[in-house]
Amino acid sequence: MEDYPQLEDLVALVYGWDKLGNETLEDEVIELLGFEDLDDFCDRITPVEGDKLGGYPEWVQGMECPGCPICQKPMRQVFQLASKDNIPYSFGDMGTGHILQCKSHKHEFVFVWACS
Repeated sequence: MEDYPQLEDLVALVYGWDKLGNETLEDEVIELLGFEDLDDFCDRITPVEGDKLGGYPEWVQGMECPGCPICQKPMRQVFQLASKDNIPYSFGDMGTGHILQCKSHKHEFVFVWACS
């Protein structure tokens, strides 16, 4: 199954986490990848929705990737839980939960969620 990062994740991967929110860099990534504009990118490149192990997060309201409590580096997704997909629970208004782990401090986990 193909799974792609959202634009914010791509900017962070290419330019660094400290560059998030820079619309010029977002436009540059879109152009580098050969898309016409943001709508063209979003129509064709999206992370897989629903429950999944690993992969790229499907952020409901933009990136919510907290820093590790020890090293403050962004954490990676371990598992994504969608409201009422395989568990009978709703994260707000059909939101999505994410279990994240630090790459360096493997005993450090966090749980974040957002709803639409």
